Amino acid sequence: MPYRTTGKLFGTEPGVGDFQCSTSVVDWRVVITAAHCVHSGDAPHTNFTFIPGYDGAQTTLAKQRPFGTWTWRSIHVPTSWDTTDGALPNATDFAAMVFRDRTISGTPTKLATVAGQYGFSLNHLCSTTT
Repeated sequence: MPYRTTGKLFGTEPGVGDFQCSTSVVDWRVVITAAHCVHSGDAPHTNFTFIPGYDGAQTTLAKQRPFGTWTWRSIHVPTSWDTTDGALPNATDFAAMVFRDRTISGTPTKLATVAGQYGFSLNHLCSTTT
């Protein structure tokens, strides 16, 4: 079920209200999303919950949240995002979030164990010279 690696991030922007954003699992406890989904440029948002494979068309919570609900531990945005006041488009509009393990059947379980994860690579630029 490849759709489970992507899901909905729910949160609150203080003084504005609740919101939803998409996000993707890229490591055992890490998801990638847009910086504007977690930080206004002035201050961080709050009350985050991630639901991998979220399906809002379903009528029961169990079916809407087939891979459970995960709570956040930390947010990481580029330092340069803090000075943008959230202006878009913006090359620094990305963020990483770390999520807590959940206890499933008595065992601490990492997010990617349940949801899977997308692969990614760093520092592998291709040469454009001939």
